[in-house]
Amino acid sequence: MSFMVISVNECARAIELIGAECNVVSTQSEAERAFSEAILKRYPIIIIDEDVSEMISEFKAKMLKDLREPPIIVVIPSFRKPKGLRLSQLYSLISKAVGVKLKWQSQ
Repeated sequence: MSFMVISVNECARAIELIGAECNVVSTQSEAERAFSEAILKRYPIIIIDEDVSEMISEFKAKMLKDLREPPIIVVIPSFRKPKGLRLSQLYSLISKAVGVKLKWQSQ
């Protein structure tokens, strides 16, 4: 199974060793272009780091909204310094699902 990695850090190139395609981006437009390319090439799995996820959050939602079979989007911690972005997103989703604001403290 093939997949694509989109990151702002060159360290992501190490994932190419297991057969993934990797795009290292530095701007929002480059990240959006790489994400569009991954969608058009119909990669079943797209791995993005937290930095890229922040850059393209709205664009990603628009792109995935109308897809019949969207790819699996995996958000991994940033190679620079993990921000806990995904944990915050999950916290918000779970709080909304249960109908109360859960008690949680980020480290």
